[in-house]
Amino acid sequence: MNTDVLEAWVKENEGKFSVGGAEGVCGDEVFEPVDGLSKQMLECTTFDLAIEDLFKKAIPVDVYLRNVRLLLREQFVHRATSMKVGAAQIQAQVTRCLDLVLMVVLRSPGSCSEIYTTLQVCLEDIEAF
Repeated sequence: MNTDVLEAWVKENEGKFSVGGAEGVCGDEVFEPVDGLSKQMLECTTFDLAIEDLFKKAIPVDVYLRNVRLLLREQFVHRATSMKVGAAQIQAQVTRCLDLVLMVVLRSPGSCSEIYTTLQVCLEDIEAF
């Protein structure tokens, strides 16, 4: 999965960047989303995990009870949005693959092996996504 690549990169570059430091790079500047859906997914995941972290901290019971309903509702919205964005990203990947296969079919209609290879590559991309 893509998280393995990200975790490997973080281990490799650990200590090279200081988060928010004057001489290093801010953690928010390290990764940039490639498109609008990726940006929306990153923001929703960030909010979701921030709320999750908030619940893990030791907070007074009265503060917890006052805010839990609002925060859980907000977390639900972010998780639902993440699911919709993920589905849209998968659909976009499938559409790109089908366009590629169609292009191969139109370019060389008799070449079944090339079409099969293209389909295999597309399926691997979708599974990795």
